[in-house]
Amino acid sequence: MTALYAILTQATAVGQGFHAFWTGWGGLRPGSVSIIEFGGDGHARTPPDSAFPFPPEIVGGPTLDLPGREYLVFSGALEPRLFADRPGSVFWPQSPNLSWPEDHSWCVATEIDFDSTLVAGTADLIEAVLAHPALEAWPVTADDRLTFDADVINGP
Repeated sequence: MTALYAILTQATAVGQGFHAFWTGWGGLRPGSVSIIEFGGDGHARTPPDSAFPFPPEIVGGPTLDLPGREYLVFSGALEPRLFADRPGSVFWPQSPNLSWPEDHSWCVATEIDFDSTLVAGTADLIEAVLAHPALEAWPVTADDRLTFDADVINGP
């Protein structure tokens, strides 16, 4: 996400925007996830409070309702590093499902059930995304499938 946000932040005149997380992710609310860690001594340990990744002002903030999905929405800087230290689970960090700047010059959407992140923006922005060597990107058409088995490069 760092390479993508480096391009996106150059395509807007503002440094602030909005982010949205699907409310169904485990760990967004206290009590929605259980973690047990076993140490080298074989005894279970309780994870630190940092295992709960989002502060109450985000979790208790406004929501965005889209068909079949509810999202927690909050404003903040358009920087991916904000999410690098906020684990979505004990396995990997969770990026926002939706992000857009205050000027609405672009939007990023990472679907919950698919393996793709979509970027909407100007033709110049999309060309920059497609050309970036650190990103695996292609122009999406209405006929493209984004299901788990549609990736012909990496496979399911």
